Amino acid sequence: MPTAAWRFHAIALGCLLAIHSQAQLANGLIAYYPFNNGNTANQAPTSFSTLFAQQTSATANASGVANQALAFSGNAPQLWVNAAGLIDFGLTTSFSFVTDFRSTSSATQNFFRDLLTNGHGWRIGFYNSTGHVSFQTGSGASAVNIRTNALFNDGAWHQVALLVDKVNLQVRIYVDNVQQELGGTVCGVDVSGAVADISGCNFNANEDNDQLTTFGEDLVGALDEIRLYGRLLTVDEVAAAHALSFGGTSGIHFLEESTITGRFDAARGVLHLAGLDPVGSNVLQVLGADGRVVSGRNVEGAEAFIPLQGLGAGAYLVTVGSARGRWSSKFVLTQ
Repeated sequence: MPTAAWRFHAIALGCLLAIHSQAQLANGLIAYYPFNNGNTANQAPTSFSTLFAQQTSATANASGVANQALAFSGNAPQLWVNAAGLIDFGLTTSFSFVTDFRSTSSATQNFFRDLLTNGHGWRIGFYNSTGHVSFQTGSGASAVNIRTNALFNDGAWHQVALLVDKVNLQVRIYVDNVQQELGGTVCGVDVSGAVADISGCNFNANEDNDQLTTFGEDLVGALDEIRLYGRLLTVDEVAAAHALSFGGTSGIHFLEESTITGRFDAARGVLHLAGLDPVGSNVLQVLGADGRVVSGRNVEGAEAFIPLQGLGAGAYLVTVGSARGRWSSKFVLTQ
């Protein structure tokens, strides 16, 4: 185990990197939905956006928990947004969309969707009963259907960053800070490689209806940390967004497979766990290599977090105890 002084230095450096990353990512940010305030009417800080989020009904299927993701059941309610023209990007304005997501379903489901009934707007999610992350816009001969070759409906947390470059007329998709190889079609022409050329099929990215824009429509899973920009993110900014959710200078790596999944939030210094007993109480503990409990709490609900502030690099054991039984997994925390 590293010394206390070394741990303090690493944590201080991580905080500085997190602050720098957040400052970068505030530039050109139109909407930000961290879902940290529960099932409230307005999820977006007014300093970033005047977007208004209104759920169709306040049920457990779409309720947010403080510092947690917003879960969806695959049926209404999705999150309706009155964007009031703020995301009308037209034919020439580049834009970017970032969200953390999790799903085990291969059904058609949306992270973001505008109705597209007049050939305007766009959507991103899983389409055509697959687990490929897909971007779609247009219709008929002018349709754009771009998808990742890899599948991401494995139930683990991932982050997607969609970059639509209206200057060079290109589309790129990053998942987990990795630029993806793409397939699909653009105006009937097959797509291949890591960059989709839309020069022969530019599209109008204005909203089809600014009061019928949704997040999480038909989604069986969860969304978190939604960011929408009226500009093109850089590769460094894609990495910064991923580091804020999953760790950049610090990372977490589970050593066993399990139905319980975890992700490290470097900005808050906490370990998020999902797949817990949704009914009873869960006893969460983190033990060091010497068997000593270094962090723990009792929680209720299927998702929760454990603070990891102050822990140094090394091997740890996380345990979950509930009426369903006991689960444990080793993980390695790296600086």
